[in-house]
Amino acid sequence: MSAPIRILVYTLAGALAMGAAAIVADFVLYQVFILPRLPGLDSIPVEWWVILLFPFAISLLLLGYASGSFGSALASASGGTIGLMVYEFVFAHLNQPGHLKSFAIEDPVYFFTTGTAIRFTVVLMAVLVGFVGRRVVHGATPASI
Repeated sequence: MSAPIRILVYTLAGALAMGAAAIVADFVLYQVFILPRLPGLDSIPVEWWVILLFPFAISLLLLGYASGSFGSALASASGGTIGLMVYEFVFAHLNQPGHLKSFAIEDPVYFFTTGTAIRFTVVLMAVLVGFVGRRVVHGATPASI
């Protein structure tokens, strides 16, 4: 497979994986299990945030593990960031529960500039943990990681 096609495949895989993780976290975990059990809508306990972040963490680690090179990991992280941005933008504008006070609505300039940079940094770190984990599992030396 040529390099541009491989990068496109990893970018699309990242976007689809993060979009799917966001949908699972929102519609399955948040709206079905967490939202009905909240005593009020003021705050969500930290333990429940960990549960909500679990699909994202698994998706990011698997994207990094599946990446064969640093370029593929970078493409996966870029796609994952795009998937998150599209998900949050669409669901904020659809007024879904948990998205009513989104920067996508209140400050779109921040959302698309600084917000994108922050998301990309966090997504990239998690993907690189999966990427380095694959290298370690398959016996790479520290110098070749």
